[in-house]
Amino acid sequence: MSVKYQDYYKILGVERKASQDEIKNAYKKMAKKFHPDVNKSKDAEETFKKLNEAYEVLKDPEKRKLYDQFGDNWQNGQDFDPGNYSGFRGAPGYQTYSYSSGGMGSSGFSDFFESIFGGGFSDFGGRGGRSYQSQDIFKTKGADRTAKITLSIREAYKGGQKTITLNVLEPLGNGRSSKKLKRYQVNIPQGAVTGTKLRLKNMGEPGIGGGPSGDLIIELSVANDSNYRLEGKDIIRVVEVPFYEAILGTAKSVDVIDKNIEIKIPPGTQSNQKLRIKEMGMPSKDGAGDLYFEIKVKMPKDLTPEQIEYIKKAKELFN
Repeated sequence: MSVKYQDYYKILGVERKASQDEIKNAYKKMAKKFHPDVNKSKDAEETFKKLNEAYEVLKDPEKRKLYDQFGDNWQNGQDFDPGNYSGFRGAPGYQTYSYSSGGMGSSGFSDFFESIFGGGFSDFGGRGGRSYQSQDIFKTKGADRTAKITLSIREAYKGGQKTITLNVLEPLGNGRSSKKLKRYQVNIPQGAVTGTKLRLKNMGEPGIGGGPSGDLIIELSVANDSNYRLEGKDIIRVVEVPFYEAILGTAKSVDVIDKNIEIKIPPGTQSNQKLRIKEMGMPSKDGAGDLYFEIKVKMPKDLTPEQIEYIKKAKELFN
């Protein structure tokens, strides 16, 4: 009795000369897409069975060699009669096998597979005890999820626990998904900078076939604000002073992250001039950055006539 030829290379979407790694990667990609736990379309289970049958043959060098002995002589869609193929008779692993004319044999493999490799496959690997449908033949880790969160410079400097809420996509199967709000506890490392990545184990997409869940990878971004900015590991703290303090000099108490620091502003300080304190910037394993006080000279607005007259007199002194 003839059966339908199965092009296992075409089923997996690989060339006949594909390496074992290419076959394995192609199988993982396709099986993940069509696994019945994920894909609820009516054809997914049948496609999944075909993928596993193809992989069962092509992953095994001996089975692949046997399959390749006649593969070049058949085109997809033609019928195959192992009894009439002289080159196949007596080949290693050949067995005469009785099968029905249905699509899948008693093992869950197609009649084509069983006509080549014989019976005795109650499940993959011949272990027996479970049917094809319930056999745990493909178990893989779920995909990683990614997210980005923005921290203030104060949060990045101090580190510690932070509760975040993310809008994540939950797979519904058949290529569909829905958004769902989920809360996570994240440990922010002290001295985090933009680009720092955190990995939360098993917080990603659920695994397939009972495999472990993927991870949640969070990329941190540290944002500047009106008072602080970050330049590498250096923290720049903007300090506004009235023009007369910049001219005359002064001592000033400035809050920085979680402390107050007294700085001395020398007479004649110019706007944008910086005062540095070493190793008081963003903490780091290879040494903290520096802390800079960037002076912004604040010019007065809405002067009274009397104030304007004083400035005019001061101008004459400088001329």
